[in-house]
Amino acid sequence: MNVDEFFKQPAPKYDPTKLPPNQANTTTTLGKRKHDSSVDVAGPLRNGHSIKGKERALDEEDNHVKGAPDEYVDEDEDGRFFGGGLSGQQREIIDILDRDQAAGGQALDMAGVRRICLTLERAINRNREMRTKFGDRPEKFVDSEFELTEAIQGLALLTQDPGKFYPELVRLGVVVSLLGLLAHENVDIAIAVIEILEELTDEDILDAHDDDEGGQDGSAPEAVIELVNRLIEHQLLELLVSTMADRLDEKEEAERNGVFHSLGLIENLVSLDPRLSTRLVDKTPVMKFLLRRIRPQKEQTKETQQLFFQNQQYASEIAAILVQESPPNRKKLVETGGLDVLLEVLSIYRKRDPRDADEIEFMENVFDTLCSVLLEPEHKAKFLEGEGVELMVIMMKEKKLARNRSIKVLDHALVGDEGAPNCERFVEHFGLKTLFSAFMGKNSSKQASTHEDHEHILGIIVSLFFNLESDSAPRLRLLAKFMEDGYEKVDRLLEIRETVEARLSAQQPEVQGMELDETEVYLSRLDAGLFSLQLVDTIIGWVCMEDDGAREHAAMLLKRAGKGFAEVVGVLEEYRESMGEGLRKEGVGELAKYLASV
Repeated sequence: MNVDEFFKQPAPKYDPTKLPPNQANTTTTLGKRKHDSSVDVAGPLRNGHSIKGKERALDEEDNHVKGAPDEYVDEDEDGRFFGGGLSGQQREIIDILDRDQAAGGQALDMAGVRRICLTLERAINRNREMRTKFGDRPEKFVDSEFELTEAIQGLALLTQDPGKFYPELVRLGVVVSLLGLLAHENVDIAIAVIEILEELTDEDILDAHDDDEGGQDGSAPEAVIELVNRLIEHQLLELLVSTMADRLDEKEEAERNGVFHSLGLIENLVSLDPRLSTRLVDKTPVMKFLLRRIRPQKEQTKETQQLFFQNQQYASEIAAILVQESPPNRKKLVETGGLDVLLEVLSIYRKRDPRDADEIEFMENVFDTLCSVLLEPEHKAKFLEGEGVELMVIMMKEKKLARNRSIKVLDHALVGDEGAPNCERFVEHFGLKTLFSAFMGKNSSKQASTHEDHEHILGIIVSLFFNLESDSAPRLRLLAKFMEDGYEKVDRLLEIRETVEARLSAQQPEVQGMELDETEVYLSRLDAGLFSLQLVDTIIGWVCMEDDGAREHAAMLLKRAGKGFAEVVGVLEEYRESMGEGLRKEGVGELAKYLASV
């Protein structure tokens, strides 16, 4: 074998802005290097997803590819390729790092920050000049776009000390320059801007500096917020959503990744300033975009669905975040037709379970979004019109993984005066049998009911008692459930009551040893099961008021446990005092009065 033949072969062609084909979905190098000043800042532009959306990305150590280009491995200082392949922009940034490290380990100083910002401005100007001069000859300006990409990525070094460096970034006007690049003719440049903004606004950089003894003075959070404010002031939200919705084609891998990073940037912004959630939905078509991404695309093949699923999942997470604390956003979702979309998505899980953990999370995000929407009383009628009650009853009966989530949705849909029509529909479509099966603990073997699941079951029963009209057929069917089989449902009520009381008693010494005010003590008791106890005793009150036999049976069980209706009355009176004004508060008061009289 002639060894010399190996050195006669041409070097592989390598574009420094692209990953090798077998590394298409790896963890972004930009996200991994945010606190490492020694890494090559000229990493790839077309990278995979950073750690967003509940740890979706792969571990970096699992992403090493044998035979990867030189930027993925350490260069041999004495090797014949030392220094080869670096552009002027890369060398300038690396020189900054080398000088700072040689000076005593400081990764970056203010002079270095200014040089990085100046490098970016020069790259922007040169690219603009080259495009103007050679607009119809891309080969003439492609190098300037590589350099511009590298200069954008170089800003990641500023995350080493946000409190010190971000104000300088703002002062030098780099924010305006970056946002201008979102409209760049080359969509890869826009994606690079989105990625670096995601990097600069990631809350992880604050966590990394919280315990830093190297001089963080608490200015980092203020600096990040100031950067965000300046970005918002120059229409980041509008530009970002426009780019994501109108320019990025998810059929292209790099642009699909760009959508993912756009969603990551939105998550960062809302996490840093929750008030931006309402502004985002009000000023941009983001809700329409999210609903379009969440909705199943029936024409897609199985392979295509897998490619697009990560963004579909992340879109569901962002939608859940946006409606969690914002009534205007909930209203916007319904106005955009989102309630029908949510029900359409969930209907998939009537007959089958999610395929894996990622799809479980997707399903839960959609359920959470639906529950948030139903917190607005006027949306319960829309839920009824969309046959949401029927769908949830079917999901309860199927006993798939969606069962307990459907019970939670029904708890939200049936509560309150506006939930009365949903209560009637629930009984009409034979929801009682499945509900009481779950109430009695006859759950699916796929999953165990939690304390929260039991609370939702109890909440539904309470809503049925308050909302079904007296002497109506649905109400009589509800009461019959407690009368059948020798009052076994009443037995179950007292069993739950005893369990919850034991949990509260066990928690009492722990609370007494803490310095808490009256409100904090009450909230602690609610977490320990007080709310379940209040619901149980409300049901006991209704059952006893409606049926003498049930009252006598409950009294016998309480006496056997050394208690009486006085304890139930005490719980109901405390419950009443904690409620806002309304018919339910009056109803609980009447139940307490009745039980006190017997």
